[in-house]
This record gives sequence, C-alpha cells and structure tokens, in this order.
Amino acid sequence: MRPVSVFAVLTAVLLVAFMGRGGDLPIAEGAPTPNAYGLVQDVTTANVSGMVDFALIPGRPDEAVVVTQGGMVWRVSLTGAFARTEFGNLSGLIRSSSEEGLLSLAFSPNFAGTGGDGRVYVYYTPLATRCAPITRCSRIARMPVVNNDMVEASETVVLDIDQEIAQSNHNGGRLLFGPDGYLYLSIGDGGGGGDPNETGQDINDLLGAMEVERITNGGNYGWDCYEGNVSFEPAGCTTPPSPFIFPRAVYDHSLGCSVTGGYIYRGSVLQEIYGWYVYGDYCSGRIWAVNPADTSNPVQLMDSPYSITSFGELPNGELLVVTFQSAIYRLTCATTLDTDNDGTPDACDPDDDSDGFSDGVEGYVGTNPLMKCGSNSWPADINNDSFSDITDVAFLTGNFGMAVPPAPVRHNIAPDPPDGFVDITDVAKMTGFFGRNCAS
Repeated sequence: MRPVSVFAVLTAVLLVAFMGRGGDLPIAEGAPTPNAYGLVQDVTTANVSGMVDFALIPGRPDEAVVVTQGGMVWRVSLTGAFARTEFGNLSGLIRSSSEEGLLSLAFSPNFAGTGGDGRVYVYYTPLATRCAPITRCSRIARMPVVNNDMVEASETVVLDIDQEIAQSNHNGGRLLFGPDGYLYLSIGDGGGGGDPNETGQDINDLLGAMEVERITNGGNYGWDCYEGNVSFEPAGCTTPPSPFIFPRAVYDHSLGCSVTGGYIYRGSVLQEIYGWYVYGDYCSGRIWAVNPADTSNPVQLMDSPYSITSFGELPNGELLVVTFQSAIYRLTCATTLDTDNDGTPDACDPDDDSDGFSDGVEGYVGTNPLMKCGSNSWPADINNDSFSDITDVAFLTGNFGMAVPPAPVRHNIAPDPPDGFVDITDVAKMTGFFGRNCAS
C-alpha cells in the first residue's frame, strides 16, 4: 500500500473545492433560476444532533456513515433497509466544546474488496492528556474497521498539529482523499477572531490552511492580509514571491459568517446546476451555486433555516445537505416556482417556458428561458417579430457551415447542447417551428 501523505495547503478561506470524485470537471450547460430550489428530508435514520460529516462506505452503494461533533460515528442506510447502528465511538477520546470535537472521517481508497485494508482516517481534537507534551492539538489518526466497528484501541497517529497557542475555534476541517490517492486536510487558523496569532501567513506552522478552492500547489490565498478580495490586516503584509491568489467567488458578512464547502453537481434531476459548484453558509443557511468555468456571479439557490455543517454526494450525483439540527436533506426544486404551469417546478424543468428549447440552449444563445414572446425570448424568432418564418431561416442559411464565432451565437440553436457550428441541425430545428407564432 502507498504510504499516506498529508497535504495541508496554506491558504485562506475561499470558495471552490473539487475533491469528491476527481477527474475532469463536467461542463455546465445551463444556469440556475435564483431561489427556485428547496430541501426534502432524506436518509431519515440519520436523525442525530450535531452531525458534521457524511461519507459513503466504499463498496456498499446503499450505506454511509454520519459523524457527530461529540465523537459518534453512525452507519446508516440510504434506502431505509436497516436502523441506524453504531460504527465508531470516540467520545471518550476527544474534547468537543466550541468548535472542537470529531470533525471529519475519510475511508481509505483501498478500504473495500478482497485484500482491502479496511481502514478509516479521522480528524479530531484529542483530550489534553493525549496531546502530551503539549496541552492542545488537532489529530489525524488511522483506525481499522472490523465487522462494521471502528477499533479505537488500535489507533495509529498519522499527524498531530500543534494548537498550543490556539483557542477552541477555527479548527477546520475536512478530511478527503484526492484522485491522486493522497489524503488532504483543511484546517483553520486556530482562532480567535481575525487570526490574532498571525498563523495565516506563517508557513512554519500548519494552521491557517482552510481551503475551498481549485488549488495551485503552494499558492498563497491571502489570509489574514486579505479576507476574500478585501484588505483585512495589511500590517506586516508584503507581496509574497508569487502574487496572492484571490477567490473565484465571495460574499460579505451580511449573507453569512462561515462558508460550508460542497460539491460539483453531477446529478440528473437538477439540470440547471449540472456542472456548477454548490456550497452554503453555516450561520445563514443560504445555499449558492457558482460556475467554475467562467467569471459569472454566484446564484443563490435558496435561503434555508438550517445550520449547514457539510454536504454529501450520493452515488447518482444528487447532493445532500447535512445540518446540525438532527436531519439530512436532499437538494431539490422548490414547488412554488413553475413558470409554464406544467406541474414540473422550474428548477427541475428543462424547458421552463415550454417554447421547444431547453433552458441550457436558451442560456447559450442568449434568449430568455422564462418567456415565450418578446425581444430575444424565443430562439426560433431571430428577428423578434413573434413569428418563426423564412426570414429566420435565411439568417441561418446566410451563415451556413460557419463556426461560432464568427457566426452569431444566436444562429446556433441545435443540437442540445449546441455544437458551435451553424449547420443542417440548426436549419432542421428552425424549420420545425416554421410558420408558428411564439405564443402558439
């Protein structure tokens, strides 16, 4: 087995994580409708308070574990096939006040199957006596699992992080294996507010390595010289050998106080956010999505009443929202927004206005996915006269065989998603609406 290496990326709190499944990013084909999403309770046996992490059990597509700050790990069924059962109990090993406790769990990439190592890795705050000779530390440890039971007595310490000067908050952190097989950890600056111990820019300790970003190895993301894009504490800050790397997306304190990183959406139900990165805020309960492939603004998906501690990804790519309030929810579409009144809410409807073109195509060509008539509302009506007729076909034939650009993107209406060329697929799509009024 490859030795486990722990990478702590020295960065500030930013916004775009790409662990999860790894590999190439899926291409975002649409854009989400703001505030058109909702939550429905899922994994109903995971009804314990203080949940902070969720992980699928490798080799068991219908089973997962949930982790509580107080030190419990529970095995749960995604289908309700069995009642919640204890998988591990670290409550006697940890301190769990404030933001300390059992914070994350990751299964070894070689956990399952014949010859698998059956190991899990945990990140937690040990009791002071277990950090000797110091009195406060954060720990990554490895434990074997035997018959669905973590053997805490066989713990192997992988890494202890010195928190002697730290306080009981800003501990991080998420533990995940990357597609390269290495184990990654995010960790906070050690508290209290505003990094008083200046750990964020100190490369000689492992604190201040809170990372939610598509990373550049060795990159400096600015904390505490900057908070996001805003100068935070310029005293003593000089431009590092490489310039600071600023976040892809930010929000201010009026919208929340603690970002909870999530996943790229790869499911099939919410096509508007396919390929978008979904994240939330612990304090406000808001959930947003941002397209990692461009510079567009984030879109707020919903404002929930929950304290969001983590996200989970199901085998089918749908996303779970883990809350501190004894419940896990699945992200879905809100039933209150249904532009075309067809019974399918907008966030789950591939064609919100029922005009024959998907929201993804309309977003690509620049028409309004929520309107059938009006200026630039219907892809089949290029000249905006409310009819699809020979004039519109002529626009396409005048650019036939051309790439986009130089041909206008408005002329590339097919296939779905459009292919970047004006060709017979576009003409065929247009003639399918020949003679029709936008309202028909």
